[in-house]
Amino acid sequence: MRADRIGPLFLVLGLVVGGAAGIGLLTAFEPAQLPPALLNVAAYKLTFLAAGGLLAAGALLLRRGRRSANRGVERRGVDLAH
Repeated sequence: MRADRIGPLFLVLGLVVGGAAGIGLLTAFEPAQLPPALLNVAAYKLTFLAAGGLLAAGALLLRRGRRSANRGVERRGVDLAH
């Protein structure tokens, strides 16, 4: 997926999650009252989400680093095609 498609998706997802949290606060919903097994699932989901974010960030940084390194080589007149 391209960034111009993912960006709006993240904005809408953030709006939905923020709205759900706001509704939960207004209705005095207590997540601590949920069953422990459900809280464990939520904790694992958050952990996997964080791991995925870190993997994506690392991949983007590697790609950006390679792209800038290739630009530096191209500026010096080295042909990368061979």
